[in-house]
Amino acid sequence: MKKLCSLLLSLTMVFSLAATFGISASAADVSNTFWRGFETNVKDYRDDRGAKSEWVEEGIGGSHGALKIQNGASEVSEPQYGGVTWEKIVNVPNDKKYNISMCIKPLDMEDTNFAGNRAMFVFYHYYKQDGGSEKSFHDIVYFSKVEQLTDGWLKLSYDGHTMSSGDAGNAQTPTGTYSGYSRIEFRAGRKTGTYLIDDLRVEPVPGNELVTGNDETQGPVYLVNDTNETSNTDIGGANGTAGCRLVKPTGQTADGVSFGNLKLKPGQAYKFSWWAKGTANETDASLSTIGLYLYGYVNSYFTLKDGAPTVTYNIIMKNDDALTGDWQYYECIFKTPNKTVPEECYEQVVSFYPRLHSVAGSQMTGALAEFAGKSGMEYYIDEIKLEQLESVYNGNFEDSLDMLVYGHERQPGYKPWITETGTTAVNASEADRNFARVTQTGAATDGFSAYVAMDPSVTYKIKFDAKSDVAGAKLGASIYKAEGDTASSTQAELTSEWASYEVIVKNTDTLITSPKLTFTMTDGTTPLAGDFDIDNVSFEVLPEFESAISATSKEVGGVISGSAEFDGSADFGFQRVFISKDGKTWGQLAEGDTGAGASSSYTITEKDAGKYIRFLYTPGLTAGADYIYTPSLRTAVRKIAFTGTWGTDLTAEVNIVTDTFDTEEFVAIVALYNSDDEMIGVETYNVNELMNNTSGTYSIPCGDTTEAAYAKAYLWNNFVSIAPYCVSDTARPAE
Repeated sequence: MKKLCSLLLSLTMVFSLAATFGISASAADVSNTFWRGFETNVKDYRDDRGAKSEWVEEGIGGSHGALKIQNGASEVSEPQYGGVTWEKIVNVPNDKKYNISMCIKPLDMEDTNFAGNRAMFVFYHYYKQDGGSEKSFHDIVYFSKVEQLTDGWLKLSYDGHTMSSGDAGNAQTPTGTYSGYSRIEFRAGRKTGTYLIDDLRVEPVPGNELVTGNDETQGPVYLVNDTNETSNTDIGGANGTAGCRLVKPTGQTADGVSFGNLKLKPGQAYKFSWWAKGTANETDASLSTIGLYLYGYVNSYFTLKDGAPTVTYNIIMKNDDALTGDWQYYECIFKTPNKTVPEECYEQVVSFYPRLHSVAGSQMTGALAEFAGKSGMEYYIDEIKLEQLESVYNGNFEDSLDMLVYGHERQPGYKPWITETGTTAVNASEADRNFARVTQTGAATDGFSAYVAMDPSVTYKIKFDAKSDVAGAKLGASIYKAEGDTASSTQAELTSEWASYEVIVKNTDTLITSPKLTFTMTDGTTPLAGDFDIDNVSFEVLPEFESAISATSKEVGGVISGSAEFDGSADFGFQRVFISKDGKTWGQLAEGDTGAGASSSYTITEKDAGKYIRFLYTPGLTAGADYIYTPSLRTAVRKIAFTGTWGTDLTAEVNIVTDTFDTEEFVAIVALYNSDDEMIGVETYNVNELMNNTSGTYSIPCGDTTEAAYAKAYLWNNFVSIAPYCVSDTARPAE
């Protein structure tokens, strides 16, 4: 007993509260990404527009901090009330696309319709004016999407905002030269109320621009002559650039310039755009190009099995805006053929041509005489650009379902979304979103479909928002292919409220032609009659990777390590660490670039006890590109603490959560001491037996403590190695 008493008096346990994440901060002076997770109480912002803020210790998912804001009415009119500002904090150039999001938790608010009441980010882009002065131009982004998370949190987002375009709100047209930095304001859009904000994020949309032709000093890589004379010129290009290309046609169907050797995928949507202006011929008006029309063409080249070459002419833009003597912007949406794509041309090698016509597209008959190119004509072209659009075109249903995109072989166009027999669909809207409302009859062929670009032998994640009032409704996604077999996803169980879903489609084929993504509402097997609403459909590749996560210990102070290998290479550049209380809603703890390796580490703190940790890896330094999550790992909770009141109602509560409980021993000890620090009573409990080898909480009564000066509670592994699992707790009578 004396030996046990001395051990109880002498043992202490100290845990480090420092968390480390094995990555370094970006070296850039002003980053093109912005993230604020409020993990520490560092105030690099200021309160704005009548709001007052304070830092609180727990954020979304159980992360280490959030910002608590109380709005107060100010002299500024709605909807600009309340929020915080970061000054000159991020580099977001004009005309670049960004994904913007934040998480918010209402605490004391009568109105929580943040999208309907126009919660917003406001960017102030700084431009240098003539004479060296600096001026800011605002760009307002209203959040278009609201996601319900757990624990009262909401995620507000707007994907694909083009800076200074006003596509998500309104914007001023800037003048001067961009200084390389912008200010960010968050405004909650109401006069009063208290709320938390966390995980504010602005990051560029990756990988949408394939080719840019901008003739400043040299012709772009893929811009080639079409047997005609073209040349660079320094007369001044579009948007105030230095140069452009002068095109001199020599015949009706040869108009001088093309993009060559491009590769486009079947079922993929693209945007072609360019700037052009015509010229007047003072001596021969018939050679003027002002008043003529530039159409856009794509030629597809492929070879059939018998070796015969095939060329398919595709008009992608029939233009109704004639050339003038000033620069004009032209663009068109082109979706490569949905079907009837030969097996041999999975990746089509194509060329893009602008061609002169004498009639507007709405008047075109297809006669050869409508080609207008002649020797002696001249026009200018600049900034030819090809951009890959969403994998599922019009997946947010902002455009009409009846909208046509141009197809192939001079067809007038076709719809990106189609309905199968027994199905109809219409555009619908609510306060905060536009979506598609799909009606099924219950026939076996029901479905709502879009042709997509799909690679062979890969796995895809399909994401969408959906709801339905039909009882027991499930929404499944299937890929139908010309080969005849079908890849089907797990079916999402719908409710009458909007919810976000992710389902996986695995494909093992080595060849895919005409893949079609189809949504069908069923009871699990049979199509159901009724309506379902769908929105924000996306289709993304899940890269082949290996990821791992391990821990030296799951206790406080243990080091969790994560690693990933992507496409045979570990050369990653961007990493993040996330935490979650429930494994569903995740909050970010840290981020940064890693240099040459895809590995990172994190030291568990007391704040992390019992929560889930996982890592995210992004190749390159561009956040938002293809990414990998490691599996999550749950940290251990091992605590002992007194509850109740001194006397006859004192209890020691043992709390244990561990994934390896059945291989470990847990002994709880409650000891009573007199005023001379002598132990006058002790009880020990085998927690394994009491809890029947399951994780959880167990309460240990301390008995009559009226004669004791204080009590201490311990949690050990056993009486042999005597390793304490956590700090002891002390209870004393009230003074």
